[in-house]
Amino acid sequence: MKKILLTAIILTIGLSAYTLEENKKACEAGLMSGCLDLSVIYKDGQGVKRDYSKAVKYATKACYGGYAKGCTNLGFLYERGMRLKQDYSKAVKYYAKACNGGNMAGCTNLGFMYERGKGVKQDYSKALELYAKACDGRDTKGCENYAKFNKR
Repeated sequence: MKKILLTAIILTIGLSAYTLEENKKACEAGLMSGCLDLSVIYKDGQGVKRDYSKAVKYATKACYGGYAKGCTNLGFLYERGMRLKQDYSKAVKYYAKACNGGNMAGCTNLGFMYERGKGVKQDYSKALELYAKACDGRDTKGCENYAKFNKR
């Protein structure tokens, strides 16, 4: 029972339920969720020294390996400029790839970029469309942004 509860907590807060070595093996074997977990581990310094270059490396591998959530994370790294040159255009590119790949957080983040005119021409109708798509896909932040946007 304790193990089930711990696993549920780990999954809820987004930490990897696997060790660094298990994620490395998974990633090397082509399991892109393992690559994404490695990216998060290195970005956040979870039990390792924080290393943004490795975070980018593994997020890129996950993204181009067909794991849309990896594209969202890669977009986030570019949007925030985490030890790499902040590049809103690249953030938009990766958020769009994530959104088109079915990751609704990518749609929400892309909507934000359109709303604020970061890396793209500001376009409120496109932002609203993306927030609606994310909300329809059950992304809580997308629903919140959609509701706030409609109150304007």
